[in-house]
Amino acid sequence: MKLGELAEVRQGLTMRGGLLPRSPASRGPHLLKIGDLTDSGEIRIDVVQPIEVAEAFVRRFSVQAGDVVIANRGNRMTAAMIPEGLDAIASGQLLILRITSQLVAKEYVHLYLNLERTQKLLFSLTRGSLVRTLSVKVLKKEIDVPIPGREVQMRVVDLAKLAARESELVLGIDSVRKKFLESVLVKHIAEKS
Repeated sequence: MKLGELAEVRQGLTMRGGLLPRSPASRGPHLLKIGDLTDSGEIRIDVVQPIEVAEAFVRRFSVQAGDVVIANRGNRMTAAMIPEGLDAIASGQLLILRITSQLVAKEYVHLYLNLERTQKLLFSLTRGSLVRTLSVKVLKKEIDVPIPGREVQMRVVDLAKLAARESELVLGIDSVRKKFLESVLVKHIAEKS
């Protein structure tokens, strides 16, 4: 099915002209940007940037737990799922997907958008010479999402989580191995000096 049949897709808040204050606010929702999305498709906010905006903007551009946001410009079109408890509005650098179909799990859509082949397709659909951008229309009409049964979707999601955890562990083991080898070499050099 087309992504537009599975989800409501909309652009984040474009900060033009005098719509928004230029200095950081002391209160308000966090302004979610591309930099808050990790390469692995998670949200990591190093510094909360509250923004004071009119209630109409908050209602229209706020994200809620389970929404998927996707970077719409640059060299990567990483998708991330909004976690519980995040009070944020999406900036214009992001597209917001709110899953509306009962046929598909939001975790599955998140995973599918971050697959290497889907990422290549998304990048090929971007337009622009200086800054490559992905439009709402293209995302809705050009991305086909295969829909296996719900149980299969969740098994695929669980398998992807296990694969990501395995990758983390392998990297950790490699780091420990390098440190151990270096300490053995340093000890051997000291003994022979």
